[in-house]
Amino acid sequence: MWYLEAGSPCAHDDEWRLLALVCTADLTMQRALAPTCAAQRREQLLAEALRQCEVCAQAAPNHVGARRGLFAQTAFVRAKVLLMQGALPEALEATQRATRLYK
Repeated sequence: MWYLEAGSPCAHDDEWRLLALVCTADLTMQRALAPTCAAQRREQLLAEALRQCEVCAQAAPNHVGARRGLFAQTAFVRAKVLLMQGALPEALEATQRATRLYK
């Protein structure tokens, strides 16, 4: 994982590591939106983005994620992925969770 490599600013800083994970999950989801993305590849990318969101949710202590709203950002990325997959109740729950995290 690139964000853990020696020399990466993310390697020894929980906040940077969490930011890298959120961005990676979002970019993975965005790749699934490419017009040239085949349906099977799209599903693989969305599943990978969800996995990355789960890793992100467990990556750093709450105080780190809360300071910049990174856990809430992860919840919103998760909600977008679930919406793209057609899992509407789960997407709504993830959005509500993210909204609670911002309060």
